[in-house]
Amino acid sequence: MESFYDYGYTNRETLRIRRFYDYFGYVEGCPLVEEIADSQYRLITCKENFDFYREHDIEEPFLCICKTFSNDNERYLEVLKHLVDSKANSLFNDKYHIVDKLLLNHYTLSEISKHIQIPVSELLKFNYREDKYKPYLELARRRRVKTCMDDAVTFLKRRHYFKGNAELYLLQLVLGKADLPRPITYQTWMIAKDILEEICETFDQLHWENQCKMIFKICSNGKNQLTSFYKKEGEELVERQNRSRSQLPMITIQSRGRQKNARLPRIYT
Repeated sequence: MESFYDYGYTNRETLRIRRFYDYFGYVEGCPLVEEIADSQYRLITCKENFDFYREHDIEEPFLCICKTFSNDNERYLEVLKHLVDSKANSLFNDKYHIVDKLLLNHYTLSEISKHIQIPVSELLKFNYREDKYKPYLELARRRRVKTCMDDAVTFLKRRHYFKGNAELYLLQLVLGKADLPRPITYQTWMIAKDILEEICETFDQLHWENQCKMIFKICSNGKNQLTSFYKKEGEELVERQNRSRSQLPMITIQSRGRQKNARLPRIYT
């Protein structure tokens, strides 16, 4: 039997199905199939159920519901409904993948919601807003650091004291692309976020390069150091910044008085 949408599932899911079947004597969920020719069917949902029957040579009938679809959009809508509301299981990427396909095929979230009776508020989490964070959120999903990235982006949108490339540096850390000795975990990020909240007034005074240094130090050490340690480090960096600025030569512009046809200076904001 061919499958319309070969959504993924993990070994853990196979073990769960095996355990459920051994205890209850049946497999939960009722797969949907579509007749494509005489006695030939396409599986639409619950591929893991079919694989389980095939791999374990279960002699009982493989019970299904037969349904007719007029196009692929209808099939995708059916799969999405099962992935969100029924016993069909998949890799978390699959819901995003299907919503993307439907949106590319000119469906709106409101239309998807109407077709499968799932509130738009629930579908929103499978569709990222068109803003500067979208590429990072999508890449994080593929790299399996979605939870950490979601929280980091929410934090960055709420806190506006990151300057210059400091924000980009933090996003790169979450993606595992920066120079940390080990990849940042969700737990590491939660610790770092708490420390940044505690030292936000000092952190806000730092130039972006010094902010990156502080982020690196916090993510490397975490709670191996007290918050007071990072606050003191930040204050020392601020002091160094102020010292270097005060050492710049004073520039004085001599006024020549008003000249004929002289233009007023243009100020760019």
